[in-house]
Amino acid sequence: MAKQSHILPTYNQDYNIILKAIIERLPIAYCKWSVINNIDASNYTAILDSTLKGFNKYTLEHSEYIYAETKEKITDYINTFEVAPKGSIDEFKLIFFLSTTLAENLESKGLKVVAEVVLTTMIWLLDVRLESVKIRRNTLTEQIIKMIHRNSVAKETGEVGLYLIYKCLYNSAKDN
Repeated sequence: MAKQSHILPTYNQDYNIILKAIIERLPIAYCKWSVINNIDASNYTAILDSTLKGFNKYTLEHSEYIYAETKEKITDYINTFEVAPKGSIDEFKLIFFLSTTLAENLESKGLKVVAEVVLTTMIWLLDVRLESVKIRRNTLTEQIIKMIHRNSVAKETGEVGLYLIYKCLYNSAKDN
């Protein structure tokens, strides 16, 4: 039996909201990333300025590509796991796939630190979603940020494992 292909709803507005949330949280995510990974933050302002400039330049120049690649990853996930969306894309998918798309592309352009900070921002946004159902996993957050710095998230959790961890925690807390 052939897999049914699911068509994604349009989510331009949601995409822009998540991208804006990532941009707004980059400075604080940089601080959290540097503290957890024992990175010397004495040159904080210069590094943060460079991080923000690199991120903004890349996203501005490649916005259509980033959007298309994120949408393709979400579509692949939905079709692979045969989970048809009901109405709109859930925030967890959008946060995860947009952030990982950004990070992969930033790293391929030589912006490794920026990519790590984007992934740290993703963790923060996923944590905020968990907090909405009164769940907090500080140790999980810190360990994932360390995995990000070691560039081992996909190796240690699988391609979509991190998304599934957060989504399952959220659903379990919501159901109980």
